Amino acid sequence: MSESLTQDAWCQLCGYSPEWLVAGMLDVDFVQMQAIEYQQDADADLADYKRDAYRYLLAKINWRDRSQFRQFMQVVESDAKMPLSQAAISELIESDKVPYDWFAELADKRVLQQASIQQKLAKIKP
Repeated sequence: MSESLTQDAWCQLCGYSPEWLVAGMLDVDFVQMQAIEYQQDADADLADYKRDAYRYLLAKINWRDRSQFRQFMQVVESDAKMPLSQAAISELIESDKVPYDWFAELADKRVLQQASIQQKLAKIKP
């Protein structure tokens, strides 16, 4: 969690009144721990949602349609720093649903430049 958050922001994040903190009804460390747990839960929920979305996309896309592949790559690229996008690409490469040359034409995508992805692509390169 960002250290730039104020104690008021921590209280609001956790649903506590900042006045309780001022009045000594809440401990600062307790509020900070609650805020950290809340943020971790929110991050986990977002990761679960994205994982489910990628699974849905991987299952529903017509992989013979190059335009759908490009749209999928745009979604993944917008989220390229997330391990889930890398996992989705890895799964797609290993599934053999998409020809290597389709990946090659989009080689400028950040997600395809990841070392682990490059290794997988090297294995399927004709």
